[in-house]
Amino acid sequence: DSLMVRLPNLQAQTRANDVLRQQLGENYTVALNLASTVPDWLAKLGGRPMVLGLDLVGGVHFAMQVDQKAALEKRLDGFAEDIRTTLRDGRIAYRSVERRGDN
Repeated sequence: DSLMVRLPNLQAQTRANDVLRQQLGENYTVALNLASTVPDWLAKLGGRPMVLGLDLVGGVHFAMQVDQKAALEKRLDGFAEDIRTTLRDGRIAYRSVERRGDN
């Protein structure tokens, strides 16, 4: 699966690329790509973008592939750690906080 982020200009694309690569680490692929602006209804009728050349494209887009399973696992681990921290900060004793594979 993948996630596409559209950005307004080259400067925003460059900044997003740097920040996302640093934050996501090596488990994710951040790829710079030009995305079609053809509306879905037109694409369903067979419409395709006109190729004008790089100097006439008129916009820059950014695409990122996401490993959903790894992202979900990382998110759940983060939630578990947040819960542990909250319980410790509240001086609430607990036996464990762990992920379960049954849900």
